[in-house]
This record gives sequence, structure tokens and C-alpha cells, in this order.
Amino acid sequence: MAKFSAVNPETKKIWTREQLFQAYEEQKKINQQRENGILTIDDYGNDFVARCQIHQKEFTAAIQDLKNLFRITKKLFA
Repeated sequence: MAKFSAVNPETKKIWTREQLFQAYEEQKKINQQRENGILTIDDYGNDFVARCQIHQKEFTAAIQDLKNLFRITKKLFA
């Protein structure tokens, strides 16, 4: 589910009642499909992108840890 913002990202203004109701109905429809076990290609794509971002962040942190370890080890034995 997308995060809710006080500002409508499409209009860059505060939500109107009609816009909120339309967004609610769209999200309700999406949630009902998911409850029935129906996932769309977009759901899988969004999940894949999110997982790749997590792996990239973890890999970057691991590389930085290795660089720090090498730097400290080099100082100890130099």
C-alpha cells in the first residue's frame, strides 16, 4: 500500500473530497484483488524493484565494511 500524503502528488495541492474518495476506491479494489490471491504483474515488478534496492544497500554496506577492515588491518601490520 502506498504511503498517504496530505498533498495529492498528481495536483501538488491538498486533496479534495472527491479525489480522496476516488483514491480510496482504487486502493480498496487493489486490496480486494490481493485478498483473493490475485497479484498483478505490476505487483511483482514493484516487489522485485524493492528487493533489488534492499540488496544493493546491503551489498554497498558489505563492501564498505570490507574496505574499512582492509584499511584497519593495513595500519596494524604496516
